[in-house]
This record gives sequence, C-alpha cells and structure tokens, in this order.
Amino acid sequence: MPASLLTKVAKTNKRNEIIIDEYMKNRKKYGKTIIFALNAIHCIALSDELNKRGIKCEYIYCLNKDNEEIIERFKNSERKDSIDVLVNINMLTEGSDIPDIQTVFLTRPTSSDTLLMQMVGRGMRGKSQGGTETVNIIDFCDKWNSITRWLNPKFLLDNGTGMIEDDVEYDYTKCETIPVAMVRDLIKGIKYIGASIESRNVVLPIGWYDLKYTNILVFQNQVEGYKKLKKSIDLQVKNGVVKSYITSKNFTVNHVLYSFFSNFGIMPNKQDLNMIFNYIYEEEDFPQFFEFEQRDKIDPYKIAKEIINDPVLNYSKDEKIDEIYNQNKSIIDNLYENKENYKKMIMNFTLYPKGCIPSGIEIEETSKKTYGLSPRPINQALQTLLSEVIEEQGSNLFDGFKRPEIKWTDKPYKSYFACYYKESNLIEINALLNSKSIKIEVLKFIIYHECLHQEFPYHTPEFRHKERMYPNFNEYEYFLDYKLKDFDIEYAL
Repeated sequence: MPASLLTKVAKTNKRNEIIIDEYMKNRKKYGKTIIFALNAIHCIALSDELNKRGIKCEYIYCLNKDNEEIIERFKNSERKDSIDVLVNINMLTEGSDIPDIQTVFLTRPTSSDTLLMQMVGRGMRGKSQGGTETVNIIDFCDKWNSITRWLNPKFLLDNGTGMIEDDVEYDYTKCETIPVAMVRDLIKGIKYIGASIESRNVVLPIGWYDLKYTNILVFQNQVEGYKKLKKSIDLQVKNGVVKSYITSKNFTVNHVLYSFFSNFGIMPNKQDLNMIFNYIYEEEDFPQFFEFEQRDKIDPYKIAKEIINDPVLNYSKDEKIDEIYNQNKSIIDNLYENKENYKKMIMNFTLYPKGCIPSGIEIEETSKKTYGLSPRPINQALQTLLSEVIEEQGSNLFDGFKRPEIKWTDKPYKSYFACYYKESNLIEINALLNSKSIKIEVLKFIIYHECLHQEFPYHTPEFRHKERMYPNFNEYEYFLDYKLKDFDIEYAL
C-alpha cells in the first residue's frame, strides 16, 4: 500500500473518530492499551485527541527523542506520571517487554503476516509470563476479507521464520457464491451508529480439531454444525462408503455450509473444511475434538504450582505427572508432542518463575550492530551440495525418495529460506543465501529440510523428529532464527 494512500487514510477524520470512540466507550475494559498507527501524523493526531478526552496518553516514533522515557512510563504503572495508552507506528512490534498490556488496537493496514503477528503478540504474554489472562485485539479493518487472519491459532503460534512451504495456485477468474444465510447472519450480527459499527454478538472459540499435521479452530456457534457433520460421516464409516461419500459431486464445501452450518453465525473457513475432508478421506474417521477447558486442566504452569504448594505431591511428582499423562494422552501429545516434553515444561515451571531456563545474567540492551552480507557467492554448486546431503543423510530419507531438481531463486527474498514444490519435485533456495557469509553447512541443512518435505508436506512431529537428526541441528537452526538477523538484510536485498 503506497505511502500516499496511507497518509490519505490517516487524515480521514471519521476513521479517527471511530478509533477514539471505541476506546472511550470501553475505557475500563480495555485498560492498558497499545495502539499501532499508520504514520507519525496519525500517531500525533490520535494522541492529541485522547489527551483532549482526559486520557493519559503519549506517542513514540523513530524521530522522537524521548522514546525510552515514554516507554518506561508506560511500563511502570506505579509512577506518578505513568500513562495508560501508548500510540506508536511499529517501534513496539518486537523486542519490548511490556507483559501487562490488556488491549492492542490495530489501526494500520498491513500486508505483512510477520508484522501483524508481532503486533498481535504484544498483548499475548499470558499469566505465566507475567502478563494478563486475557487480551483484547481490536482490529480497525479497512479490508473486510482480512479481519479473521489473526484468529487462526496456526498464524498466531507461527515460529516467525516466515517460511513458505506450499505452492498454492489461485484462479482469479472463478466467482465463489456465499450462502444467503451467512449474509443474513452477518447483517444481524452488526449494527451501524453513524459512521461506526458495533457487534451485537460475541462469538468465542471453544476448542479445536486435531488433524495431526495442524489444528482447526472451532467457534462456539459452530459446534452443533460440526456435530451434525460428524453424525453424517459416522454413518458413512459404518456403511464402509466414507471415501466415495467425500469425493461425490453432492458433497462439496458449499453443500456442507448449506446443510450443516446455515444460521450459525461465523461460518467455518472453506480451507479448514477442505483439510477436514482430506483427513476424513485418509483416516476414514472424524478428527478428534479438544476443548480449551481440557487444555487448561493440564496446563504445565498450573500443575507446577500444585506441586510447589503441596509437599506430599512434590515428593511423588513423577507419579503424578505419569497419571496426568495417562489420563490425557491424546491432548498432551497434540500440544506438547510427547510425555517427555510435557514433563520438562512442568519441571521448568517448578524451578523458574517463567518456565524458561535463564541463559545468563540479564544486562542492559545496547544498540545492535549489523553486518553486510558478502556480495561474493558461495564457491560450490547447489547440485554438489544436494549430492552430499543425499549421501550423508540418505538413511534419514524415506525409501521412495527421488532426487529433486535444485536451483536458486531469480532474485533475493526476505520472506523464506527455501521452498519445495512437490508437483515438479523442485527445491528453490533463496538467492539471498548465495553469499560467502553463509556457511556451507547451513545451506546443506536447509537442503536437507526441504528434502524431508518430499515425505512430509507439513511440519508434523515426525518431520521435526527427522529434522533434529541432522548433525549439529541446534547450531544451524539458531543461526537461521537469530544470527541471520545480525546481517543487514535490507541492504542485501
């Protein structure tokens, strides 16, 4: 989105009034709030208007000399000059530790998933990390079709690498129909007051379906629809015709939406339904459903607190953890992969307040020095590196593995390291990494990672297990996730 358009949006008085009015009407509920604005002009305009309304508010952006002092006033609520609302552009997207933020206002449009994830993440520290039990995410959405992106747990819990794994083709000539019932529910669900919109109903997620390689979020109003769908599938399983039922012309996403979810408010995502269909086809069974209440009962933080506060329980903690695992094996394996990981998290919480092993003494953060990526390319061909990987790691690749083609991308990108295209059996390595600054072994690890995708399309627990079998896995993963950020990527691009 060009800067000229952002400026135009920022100057729209009606839009700013909606933002200010939304905060004022829910001031007690929203509490400590961070607002992500469009630009410096928008920052100042929103801050000035909030101050006029009697709100203790300040703004920060890169040219402001008092940013550190203002952030400290926002962090420390005990100060006499503390502030309740902080407006910024993107300075607080990452790296700032303000765990007790209660509300995040998203007033700037963004096409970057990473930036959106970082903005939403400012309010998601949680009680075990010194944060709040709940967070309000208020999205002032100029593009209606993007309003639910951050509701997807897969998006929120992404590890931040920004790697793109799927080669998805879109046909922009097709026109999708929307059930009338869905449109009617949307109209019923919102009302207009002048230029602003208020929601009449609050629909909350209550759990998820486990598809082994991913989870599908389920909202409260969708439960009855999924129950009807499961009943229909169970009947087909009983009759032994589930695969023909799923692939029949009469059984489509639109058919399911019409037949099982009409008049249920927020409709299931079509992509999510397709993934459920694929699961049913492969497993010939309906996926397992877990509720958030089940998750909360086995929360490692909660279990650790019980162990700490009960001397008898502390003495027999191993037996207690074994008992919890045996009673809740399915959901624990879904959330933590296995009993060992789950037990380790509980023990970490019993030893450390935040459940994380301290890496050393905390020191004051200094300005981070960045380095330029060397413009000199690596001196080995990708074909040679691929051959070395296959020879050295062949025992970790499945029996039907076929040597893929491999090449550099046509230009450097900052969104991913590499891609594997299953249809053409091709690996593309980001040309950004074709630099003397990148160790050969790091490139070989990336090639190995993409080779594994020939067997595992998704990052399943089995995929992660095989990935960790690569020699010095932790060293190369650490470089890609953390050390690579020390280089000036923008300059390299």
